[in-house]
Amino acid sequence: MVDGRIGVRSGHGVVHLSEASVHLESGEALAADAVIYATGYGDMTDWAAKLIDQDTATRIGPCWGYGSGTKGDPGPWIGELRNMWVETAQPGLWFTGGNLSQARYFSRLLALQLAKRHRA
Repeated sequence: MVDGRIGVRSGHGVVHLSEASVHLESGEALAADAVIYATGYGDMTDWAAKLIDQDTATRIGPCWGYGSGTKGDPGPWIGELRNMWVETAQPGLWFTGGNLSQARYFSRLLALQLAKRHRA
């Protein structure tokens, strides 16, 4: 049910994130419990470096891939896609991505994981 508790803001550049706020280029700071940043196509590790910092991106490591030992896929094998729809090495940071079909299917699984971890 839509009840207005979740706000959407588009077309505003994010300068940085603080512990409880999103700081926009306009100088406005928006209080936020969670941030969902729809970045479009691109490497998620690169986006993490741009939006957060390089140390966090390095700690998270690559996204996608299974650690198959092929060039450019360093692993490790964990039985699932690396850093997708699971909490990353950065506590509280989760990634979702892929095509519309993947996003529809896995968004529910991600939501169930979050609900379980954050039960009141």
